[in-house]
Amino acid sequence: MISYVGDARMGDNLKELQMKMDFLVDCALVSRDWNVVATNLLYRGPITLRECLYKQHVWVFIRLLLSVSSESARLLLRTVENGRWNPCPIQQLKVTSFLPVVKGEFELVVQRLITHCTELGYLYLNVSDLSFEPIASLPVFEHLRELHLTDMSLRTVAPLLHRLPYLKVLHLHWVTARQSLAVRTQGAPPIGDPLDDIPPPTFQLDELGLQQSELAPQQFQWLLSQCTSLLHVELRNVGDSGPGLARVIGPHTKALSIHGMIDVPRGDDRVASQLMHFTSLTSLQISGRGWPWNTIFMDVAAPLETIRISYSQPACDSLVQFLLYRSWLPSLRAVVVDHEASEDRLYRVGQTDIEDAMTILKSACATRNITLRWLMNGVQHAS
Repeated sequence: MISYVGDARMGDNLKELQMKMDFLVDCALVSRDWNVVATNLLYRGPITLRECLYKQHVWVFIRLLLSVSSESARLLLRTVENGRWNPCPIQQLKVTSFLPVVKGEFELVVQRLITHCTELGYLYLNVSDLSFEPIASLPVFEHLRELHLTDMSLRTVAPLLHRLPYLKVLHLHWVTARQSLAVRTQGAPPIGDPLDDIPPPTFQLDELGLQQSELAPQQFQWLLSQCTSLLHVELRNVGDSGPGLARVIGPHTKALSIHGMIDVPRGDDRVASQLMHFTSLTSLQISGRGWPWNTIFMDVAAPLETIRISYSQPACDSLVQFLLYRSWLPSLRAVVVDHEASEDRLYRVGQTDIEDAMTILKSACATRNITLRWLMNGVQHAS
């Protein structure tokens, strides 16, 4: 177990982070009043709990941030449960489990800990065996605005979702439709665990992210039925659950980002084929290569103002052809092209190819008074 408190930007210098913690600990030893103030500050910062098999100083940051045993989580729980704070001041909590040393112990401690942290504003959970049933044991988390869930089933976390009335940001990574593995027909929507006994969430999200998470259509309906104005949705590898998801959120999504598959350098046809359901989009971003570009541009039926694509010759050629039709997306105001120069050699792209594509696309945009931004490694290209 590794536990620490510190700055939310995890890339900060670890020694500086430790110095901040040591300073607060020293302040806590001055007097009783200083102890109260310093302790509250310490626990209001981001807290991370990690369970792993590492017993010795395998990584430098393990030695720096102390605590290499599961005793840390139990001590934190005991501190929280002793009634010193009401409410518990913890506002940001990140929990990750790698190869549990004692199956089930860590998960039970984390579950109890979370039930006491009613002031949470941010919560990240990557604990496959964590379960929040029964629902009666959970308080309402009125301050929780951002939730990240990784490597768990929807059923086990559903009771918690019901207790988050004001959640605004939800990211699901490897969240599955069923608690146990099941064989299903390729191309068919997933079959999920029933959720009839758990009231659906009442939150209205601003942001939704799904990566390698395949849920059943009725599970998407249960989860997102109250989300009537999604400002941004990001999708990657949603597989055969794409149609069910699109029918639920398509009419209510303002900005959509879709990414190519991770394991192969191509687009995900199952996601691209659902764009006709996203009828309220004003912004569409398509990252990666190998997408069915003609199908995508033909299926867009929304009042788009911005299109953002990753550079490839087929993508630019297809976009130019559609831009020549003035009746296509009359609301379009901007085109953005992301060009990663590091990929040019891999795909045998020459400088002449890039300049020609840029010139042709710029001309097509100009005929319709559309702004073109060509970003080379994230920086505006000087044309």
